[in-house]
Amino acid sequence: NFGCAAGELRRRPNARNSRPGVSLTLAYRPPYDATGVLALFQRHCVDGLEQVDGTHWRRALRTENGAADIRVDLEDGALGLSARLTDNRDLMPVVTALRRMFDLDAQPAEIADCLVKDSLLAPHIKARPGVRSPVFASPFEACVRAILGQQVSTAAARRQCANIVAAANSRTRIDSRSVLLFPTPAELLALPEEVLR
Repeated sequence: NFGCAAGELRRRPNARNSRPGVSLTLAYRPPYDATGVLALFQRHCVDGLEQVDGTHWRRALRTENGAADIRVDLEDGALGLSARLTDNRDLMPVVTALRRMFDLDAQPAEIADCLVKDSLLAPHIKARPGVRSPVFASPFEACVRAILGQQVSTAAARRQCANIVAAANSRTRIDSRSVLLFPTPAELLALPEEVLR
C-alpha cells in the first residue's frame, strides 16, 4: 500500500522507481462477472504481451511518463491491483485505464433492469449476473486487434498480433524486469510489410 496519500506519491520528485510497487483494491458494484471478463481477455490473449488465467491478468502498459507492469487478481468482492511503474505520477491514470478496461464503473442493476425486458436477452442476463463490457488498453490497440480479427479467426488474429508485437519488440525496463509493450503507431508503420500481411 502507499504509506502516504496518492497525490503525495505522484508529486515526489524522486518517486521514479523508489518502491518495489503499489497494491490497491479496485472496487466495483456487484454483481460482477469477473470470470466472464477474464475469459474474454484469455480468448484474446497475445503471447509475449500478456498472461491470463482464471484468476489473474498481467501485462505492461505504456503510460504518459513511461510504462507500468500490471497484475490484476480476482479477490473476494473486488479486484486486486499490483503495479510497478517507471514513474509514480502515472498511477492514477493507470487505475483509470484499468477501471475502463475491466468495466468497473458500470451500474449492473440498472443495466440488468433494462436488458431483462428483452425476451431474447433475459435468460442470458439472469444466467450471467453482472456481465460487463471489457475493452482493450487503448483505442489504437483495439483498432489493430479489430482489423486483424475481421480477416481471420480469433486464434489466427492472436498469432498475427503476437508476430507484430514480437517484430516491433518495443521494450522497456521496470525495476529489473524487461517488459514488452504494444507497439505505437510509428513503430507499427516501421515494420516490414511482410510482418503486417
